[in-house]
Amino acid sequence: MVLLRFAYSLLTALLVAAPVAAQSPTPVGVWLHANERVQVEIASCGDRLCGKIVWFRWPNDAQGLPLLDFKTPDPALRARALLGLTILDDLRRADESTWEDGRLYNPDNGME
Repeated sequence: MVLLRFAYSLLTALLVAAPVAAQSPTPVGVWLHANERVQVEIASCGDRLCGKIVWFRWPNDAQGLPLLDFKTPDPALRARALLGLTILDDLRRADESTWEDGRLYNPDNGME
């Protein structure tokens, strides 16, 4: 749930952000969640934006192994690491201050 809340908080903040001077707002960059336990990097992916998990405060499980996407409904993907996982893609600019569409994946529950 933490990643989902982070993603929705991030998107909400970006959608209501006011432009600074002549620059139009953009979510490109590395974003630290308020709980300071996860960072997501949002970058250009062609003419759209995508985002991936780039840092965890605790990137490993109790056995010292990397955290895995074990809640995905696709059994073939359950061995993929959460670090580096794309959780946002196909986000497009609708106008100067609005972003829309896109796909948001929540590894906390495996849902989009």
